[in-house]
Amino acid sequence: RRWGHSQAVFGWDLWNEIDSFYAGGDMAAVHAFVGEVSAALRAEELRVHGRSHPQTVSVYLPNLLLRPDLGEVIFRHPSLDFASVHLYEKGTIDHPRGTLGPAEATARLMTQAIEQCPVDRPLLDTEHGPIHAFKDRHITLPDDFDTELFRRMQWAHLASGGAGGGMRWPYRHPHVLLPAMHEAQGVLARFLPLIDWSDFRRQPLGDRLRAPGFDGLATGCGDARQAIVVLMANRAQCGHASTLDIQGLEPGVYSVTQMNTLTGEAETAQVQTMQDGTLTVLAGGTGQDVALAIVRTDSSG
Repeated sequence: RRWGHSQAVFGWDLWNEIDSFYAGGDMAAVHAFVGEVSAALRAEELRVHGRSHPQTVSVYLPNLLLRPDLGEVIFRHPSLDFASVHLYEKGTIDHPRGTLGPAEATARLMTQAIEQCPVDRPLLDTEHGPIHAFKDRHITLPDDFDTELFRRMQWAHLASGGAGGGMRWPYRHPHVLLPAMHEAQGVLARFLPLIDWSDFRRQPLGDRLRAPGFDGLATGCGDARQAIVVLMANRAQCGHASTLDIQGLEPGVYSVTQMNTLTGEAETAQVQTMQDGTLTVLAGGTGQDVALAIVRTDSSG
């Protein structure tokens, strides 16, 4: 009643990091609880405000790995509108030594989670960060390192099929994102209009994406007419262009916009697919990570 009118509220997490532990191990009780609370909250919002917010239930990733049956609630409960996970993987995300490893973990974990969701159910990481480094080892990551970490993880989240860039828990003093992190969010926001989201039934590209000879992370998502691909290079790869093959696209003419994920600078080219549905793109070469928005532009077929 107090907050349901606010446009600042996106959705409700009905139970932060739910676990069957709270129900004595009874997973059926967890499932029933979510259904009951969901129905009551939705009915109350409709009664008081005339509309209801989207609903989710979050899970702490290590608990999900211990009890995979939680996925039936987190990813597939019929009462929920979107799925959310908290990507605290040990050693990569909770205490990062580099920035590429956490990005690779984000892409891998999001891909695994998307495979458990119904088609068209949005999924996002609603909490991640260097929790072990900050809370247990009392380390605040250096600003430049942390900003690169933030930027790479948000692009890995989007490119693997997640909704938006994910939600970083700052783990800093003061407890806020750095200005440079907000600038990184701004670059991602400028990229989003390059895709027609109303008609994008994306799934992780997996084996549809090939980047022979590329040293780093190449990840993406797409359907038959659009795709998003992100390239994050190791130091040795920086400045070298790479050839990408994206399979499973409809034959036609595609607009390929490459954006520098650090500066937001972008350039667009028109590329024709081969008859077998493979699109070949020359990407990179900027010395920075790049994101590609690939959209079919001709209406034939």
